[in-house]
This record gives sequence, structure tokens and C-alpha cells, in this order.
Amino acid sequence: MNPPHPANRSSARYTIVAVVLHWFLAVVIVMGFLIGLQMSDEPPSPLRVRWINYHKWIGITILGLSVLRLLWRISHPPPTLPESMRAWQRTASNWVHRALYLFLFHRAGGRVGLQLGARFSCGLPRADPASGSWHPRTRRSPMC
Repeated sequence: MNPPHPANRSSARYTIVAVVLHWFLAVVIVMGFLIGLQMSDEPPSPLRVRWINYHKWIGITILGLSVLRLLWRISHPPPTLPESMRAWQRTASNWVHRALYLFLFHRAGGRVGLQLGARFSCGLPRADPASGSWHPRTRRSPMC
């Protein structure tokens, strides 16, 4: 009889790749948060633009690492939870993990989508926050 494929069996520990992805993603998220705090207090200047660009690239990095982490988790199941864990705790653990992935993809992926949408607007109308009325866009994307 052949032994089970390594990706199909659960071990007692996470793989080294999963651990490295986890901690690297955690550090990058904290960096992005701290840079976001820094840039929000900065007056309009070239330095603020630099902070904003760092923050954007960190968001793209978070999105890429989240995709890698999700693909790794799909192909390498996590270790089984302890038998002493209550059923509601197992369910909560599963749902919190899903919520974390949803949050990461929503925050990073949504922001990338907003940036692309702002860059390639194709002349869609926009709301003027001061008056609340709609105005046509004055700038059109070369993609349109």
C-alpha cells in the first residue's frame, strides 16, 4: 500500500512555508498600518506622496502574500485541532480564519481595484462632495 501524499495528510505542525508566510504577512500588515498612521498626519508634501506610495506597495504585497498563503493552505491542510477542543471552538476557529482571509482580500484587493478604477475612469460622472451634485469627469483615460 502506498503512503498518503504529503499534501493529503495532516501533521501535528504547520509547514515551515506556512509559518514563514504567516509571520512575514503579519510584519508587512503592521508596517502598512504604521505607515498609514504616519502618512495621515503628514501635511501635503513630496514626503507624504512617498509615504502614500510605500503604503500602496505594501497593500499590493499583502494581496500577493495573501494569495500565496491561501494557495498554500488549500494544497497543504493545516494540522488537526486537538480532540480536547469543544465543537463550538472548532467552528469558531474555522469561521474566524475565513473572516481573516475575507478581510485581507477585501482591504488589499478592494484598494487595488479602487486605484485602478480611479486611474481608468472612462469619463464616468463623479459626485462633488461640497455640493452633492454630479459632474462629468474632466479627465479621460487613454484606455477609453
